Amino acid sequence: MTLASMKHLNRLFAFSLALVVAASAARAADWTEDYAGSLARAKKEHKMVLVDFTGSDWCIWCQRTDKEVFET
Repeated sequence: MTLASMKHLNRLFAFSLALVVAASAARAADWTEDYAGSLARAKKEHKMVLVDFTGSDWCIWCQRTDKEVFET
C-alpha cells in the first residue's frame, strides 16, 4: 500500500468516525450555539461537547454533514 493511499484511508477513517460521533451525539443532544452554556452543562452532566467548526459554502462534505447529520 502506498503512502498516498494510507493517507487517503486515514482521512476516510477520521471522517467516518466524526460522522458516527456526530450521529450518536445528535440522538441525545440538544443542539445549541451557546458555547459557554454548553460547557457548563457538559461539566455538570459529565459529558463531552461536540463542536462543529464550519463556514465553507463551497465544501461538499461540510454541506453533506449539515444536511445528513446536523439537520436530522
